[in-house]
Amino acid sequence: MLTSGPNRSGRVCVLYTGGTFGTKKSMPDPRLVDKELFTPAELHELLPDTKSLGVEYLVQDIGKGDSFEPVVSSKIQPATWRELAQTIERQYNDFDGFVILHGTDTLAYTASALSFMLVNLAKPVVVTGSQRPILDVPSDALANFTNSVVLAARARDTIPVIPEVVVCFGDRVLRGNRARKVSSTSWQGFQSPNYPALGRVGRTFDIELGRVRPAPPSDGTCYVRSGLGNVADVVMHPGMTDYQLAGAIRDAQGVILRTFGAGNPSGGPEVLRVIAKAVDAGVVVVNVTQCDEGVVESGMLSGTRVLTDLGVVSGVDLTPEAAFTKLMVLLGNLPPATATNQMQFNLRGEQSVDTWELGTEVAPPLPGQVHRVVLSPGLPGHWRPDEITGAVLWISEIRPATPGGPINLKAYLNDWVADQSTVSIDRLVVDEQVDLANRWLVADLTMAVQRLVEQHSAVTLTVVTDVPLERFEVVLSLFADRAGMKVI
Repeated sequence: MLTSGPNRSGRVCVLYTGGTFGTKKSMPDPRLVDKELFTPAELHELLPDTKSLGVEYLVQDIGKGDSFEPVVSSKIQPATWRELAQTIERQYNDFDGFVILHGTDTLAYTASALSFMLVNLAKPVVVTGSQRPILDVPSDALANFTNSVVLAARARDTIPVIPEVVVCFGDRVLRGNRARKVSSTSWQGFQSPNYPALGRVGRTFDIELGRVRPAPPSDGTCYVRSGLGNVADVVMHPGMTDYQLAGAIRDAQGVILRTFGAGNPSGGPEVLRVIAKAVDAGVVVVNVTQCDEGVVESGMLSGTRVLTDLGVVSGVDLTPEAAFTKLMVLLGNLPPATATNQMQFNLRGEQSVDTWELGTEVAPPLPGQVHRVVLSPGLPGHWRPDEITGAVLWISEIRPATPGGPINLKAYLNDWVADQSTVSIDRLVVDEQVDLANRWLVADLTMAVQRLVEQHSAVTLTVVTDVPLERFEVVLSLFADRAGMKVI
């Protein structure tokens, strides 16, 4: 933990989008319209002088020239994210940090989007707003503004550089792509349900350095991924029909499915067929939970396994805002297959683990009931053994060539020559009896996969049974905690 004291002067670029912060009328007011928002020049006259705090700031126009008009938060569009990101890119070398004054309703979307659009970001981008207009009494506007510009300028000698998009609101500093609006009235309007705050603001700035992402390489130039794909955000509900889902995702390149609990879908086979059809057509579908806290346990429960087997990507513990904007940015700049892969990785600290699945459909068995398969697409090359937090093997759809009783099954990981005479257990990972009423088994292979990653091995599975099999399927679900180290 670091605390703060006065020291240097920093320069901050302030970008103003509108919202409650710059509203002329007291709130709430049903007559609020866009023209009742202060212009940037008018707002500048109301903002405090922060030179005594070691901060100089300039209120800059968004975009090129004065074409951007401040709007209420609900009218923010993806095009606004692009204008904000490109303005930061143009002004990047002229300032120590950036502050964005934003309406609270869509603030979390903007903070998340910018985190994925800005590549090689090595300076603070602080997004803030207020629950009450700047001229109201009481109001949180001036406190939020002052805290944000001091944070962006690193105007205290022990405030570290936070090379991220963050939300500074109330007394909290939150990672931008982890933040969610949780109250329309409280001064603490935002929380980070699945990740602790990066810091607190009180008499001092207390920043938890261990929670802040590392800065990108010093030779990297900050630039913008400006493409934004067409993504549908669908809240699943009891009684959802295939017609409702098909209509909601029509023409979308990507879909965020907000499912129940740990990732369970609603509806019956008809709804699942709509999802399968979309995936087969190249639509990237991501599963996130409707719960504020918790994780989609992809492939770990029967309900989530159904979606995973259809090709739906686990959103792990992404917020809906982060999932939506991450997928938009990926689909706007990468082919769908690459976007699918990147959705599984922690790119900006937005999710707690990387996820990855290898699998195969097994060909007809070889004589002697020995079945050798290669799992694809292979292990991610950027993982280290100590980063592997889980590896779960699923062998499912086990069908004997002729009806009979339970099947004795042994599985060897990366032991291509294993057969019925193999007695070594060095690479034996499964030795169980399969009840054909279930036709599947599950095994924890975490330690075995850690060894494979250390050896940079391909992944093969040799399955030995006491009776011939007609078919079976193999899926290896992997989880890795990489602390947001990967940058694209």
